[in-house]
Amino acid sequence: MLSKCIVSFQYFYGTRAAPLYPHTFEIAFDEVQICKIGGERLPIECLPFAIDQTVLTTNVFGFLVITGVDMARRTFTVLSPQPYPLPSKILILSEVTFVDDKERT
Repeated sequence: MLSKCIVSFQYFYGTRAAPLYPHTFEIAFDEVQICKIGGERLPIECLPFAIDQTVLTTNVFGFLVITGVDMARRTFTVLSPQPYPLPSKILILSEVTFVDDKERT
């Protein structure tokens, strides 16, 4: 079984036999909504009116890696298997560490 690190690397870069070329681009903070699943549950009174709970049961489109955050410009840079724009404005935050051996300067 391949380790998570190798599988994550192959998700973005492929293999020698079938290379992939991921995209890097910036996303504005106000362009997306970031959700964290598994955090502390807020009382229903604190949630926005008619909040949509379907994020818990919806399939994901893919995975991104946040490679940088610019607080002054309110943007973050991502590594993505597909080009901009994203297929959805909803992102799910997770705690997965990805080491990009192909990081370009």
